[in-house]
Amino acid sequence: MTVLLQFFQYAGAFPQAPQDVPLTVVDHLAQQVGVPTDTWAQYDGDSRTIERHRAQIRQHVGFREATVAAGETLVTWLGAQSLPTTRRPDHLKEAVIHRCRALRIEPPTSERLDRLLRSAVHREDTRVGTERLHRLSATTQGQLEALLGPAESPASAPDASTPTLARTLLQELRAAPGRATLDNLFQEIAKLERIQALQLPPPLFHALAPAVLQAYRQRVAVEEPYELRWHGVPLRMPLLAAYGRLRGRALTDSLVDLLRELVHRLGAKAQRKGGTSPGGRPQTGAWDNRDALSRGGGEPRPPHRRGPRGDLSCRQ
Repeated sequence: MTVLLQFFQYAGAFPQAPQDVPLTVVDHLAQQVGVPTDTWAQYDGDSRTIERHRAQIRQHVGFREATVAAGETLVTWLGAQSLPTTRRPDHLKEAVIHRCRALRIEPPTSERLDRLLRSAVHREDTRVGTERLHRLSATTQGQLEALLGPAESPASAPDASTPTLARTLLQELRAAPGRATLDNLFQEIAKLERIQALQLPPPLFHALAPAVLQAYRQRVAVEEPYELRWHGVPLRMPLLAAYGRLRGRALTDSLVDLLRELVHRLGAKAQRKGGTSPGGRPQTGAWDNRDALSRGGGEPRPPHRRGPRGDLSCRQ
């Protein structure tokens, strides 16, 4: 019971397993109360004794057990305080722990805490999506829905025994640009035109925190198209719209990089074909008459060439 009390006073929660308490702490407390160290390892975490000890500790420190009503209170608080600015699980868990300490509530177990976080995130995402769904025109919603459809109708071979799985437009938008070639440049332009065809309203996400917008983009980037289809319309449409907004910006940056690399490569290729020197001066390949005339020799000298044995000879 001493270990439970000290751990609760330090962490604000009870240990989930004996291994959660460092052995050095157990040894120190065992010496203070005069019991063997292995007594803590024999402490049954599912017994009625430990439940009674936990209740006594909660009463002693002024905490109450986390109930269903307390969990609903935490979900509502997350939606109002933390979720408008972040979707990072570690930040949300830390916020819940601090809130439980402020309310003098025993924090929920790890499994229950994960369920509470998923419920809070889903509720907040649905609320955000519902507020923005009415700002999307029917045309825009249709274009967004088409992203989860096939990119093009695959031409099946006459002797094909099994159908070919079509690639969705969303998967094409996710694809990396690849090497700096004209074909890849045109493909990136086609992607950007597809994003622009969505006709997303500019102020659609002005009131949304950038971290939340990035979380929506990352969610669409990793989920499969069939998983996105499972979401309800109030959630699916804003998720796709957020991805389209940020993907359009990324495609613009990608096009700039591709153009720069293409211009550099074309310039280097033209330089090699034009036979320019490293300093940019054209190389004539024979001799420069201006050099000969500047020496006052009248007729320019013929170029030297190597003889059969490698010696320099003059063309007669």
